[in-house]
Amino acid sequence: MSDAQLIAGFFYLILGILAVVFLLVSVLLTRGEKRKAKECTVPVTAEIIEIQKRRMDLDADGPRTYSWFPKYRFRWNGRDMEIFDNTGHKEGYQRVGDRRTLYVNPDNPEDFYAEGDRLTRTLVIVFRLVGIVSIVALVAVFAISQRFITG
Repeated sequence: MSDAQLIAGFFYLILGILAVVFLLVSVLLTRGEKRKAKECTVPVTAEIIEIQKRRMDLDADGPRTYSWFPKYRFRWNGRDMEIFDNTGHKEGYQRVGDRRTLYVNPDNPEDFYAEGDRLTRTLVIVFRLVGIVSIVALVAVFAISQRFITG
């Protein structure tokens, strides 16, 4: 096996793994959204009572990035519930005092989703596109390399 074939094989492997990982993440995110839509059925009006800024960088040497996470308060079965949303947003997307409709799981009121959040849908689209582009790149690189091999 030549060095060129070894490099090409490694490139195919990397693109294939990228494609599978990104497509798998998009499928898992879609499943999670469908589960929430099925289980979280009770609408409640919630007020944002706090917004927590959290550092989000994955690498300590990388740039510092932040997301802002709202804490909601709403009435549930005669008592006040206070819950942080695990979905971060850009600064200024929401403000303390804003009201939103949350859809709550009647069996577990700490399981909810906020009406109108588009972040997960956007992530699904991005991950799916990266997966598809990786597959197209894999096929294109393979086709081009076959042309050079067969001359």
